[in-house]
Parts: sequence; C-alpha cells; structure tokens
Amino acid sequence: ADLGFAQAQYNLGDMYEKGKGVTQSYTKARELYELAADQSCPNALCNLGTLYVNGFGVQQDFTKARELFNKAVAEGNKDAVGYLQWVDDEERRLAALDTNAIVCSLCGLPETETRNFSKTKCPCKSTWYCNTTCQKKHWKEHRTECKRLIAELKRTRKLEAAEEEIIKHVTDVNADSLP
Repeated sequence: ADLGFAQAQYNLGDMYEKGKGVTQSYTKARELYELAADQSCPNALCNLGTLYVNGFGVQQDFTKARELFNKAVAEGNKDAVGYLQWVDDEERRLAALDTNAIVCSLCGLPETETRNFSKTKCPCKSTWYCNTTCQKKHWKEHRTECKRLIAELKRTRKLEAAEEEIIKHVTDVNADSLP
C-alpha cells in the first residue's frame, strides 16, 4: 500500500473499515480508499461511496456517494449499480418525510443539488419532474388535469385582478370624499 499499489490500498482500507487485523478506523479506511480510488480502483470507489452514504468517517453526502458509485460502475463494479438504486430509494424515503421536498411526480425522486427540476416544472405548477423522460411518460396521465388547473389559475388571476381594481376604486372614491 505504501508503494502506491491500488489493490493493496483497497485491501488495507477494507481491513481498517471492518477492523480485521487492525484497529477499526473509518478515517484510515477513507484515506486508503481515496488513494486507490485516485487510481480508478472500482472496488475502492464503491467502498468509499458506502462511507459517504452512511456518514462513516466523513459527513454523510448522497451527492458525493452517487458520484463515486457512478465512477465505480464506469470502471466495471456491478455492485455499485445496486448501491445507486439504494441511494435513490433512500432519497425518496427522506423526501417523503420532508413536507417541503419537491419530488418527481412520476418516479418520486427528490430535487437535490445535482437534480434540478426548474426546467421540467409543469405549466400548471402542480407537477414536477426530475427529467424530460419522466415528464413525457407522465404527460398522458396528467394532461387533462393540467389543462383544468391552468384554466383555474387563469380564473383566479382574473378574480384577483378584479378585486384589486375594486379596492383601488373604493380607495380613490374615499380619498376624493375627504375634506
């Protein structure tokens, strides 16, 4: 590991993570996984991602974990695909607990730092999508409701404009009648 051999760095990191033959240390495991990951070791990328998912030896960060798992998949680690699915499921679970979370109306994934829904917000303002694929798949089901909501929004805006006009008129009349 000291000579820079990625597989040895990964193996030693795994030993530190699990406390096998050494004193367990997530911090030391992270350091060794990072050295091996810098050399594109797929297993190190995957294990480093699990540290970030769980917040072991690092601050919990799903975005960083997803990035590491994607790199691991690209390098051939098949286990990382399952971890990516787990991160998606965990983000959905956490979003369900957060009443302020914005979630995709089709797949349920929440908006995150790297998943911005601003370009895929429906004109009716009631539906959000994580990408155009979800938007297209959901459109057939949502189309009728969307048209109804847009018509309702237009009616509400007209009523609000009329109320403002009445308030302005009453205020003007009252102001004119003052001595």
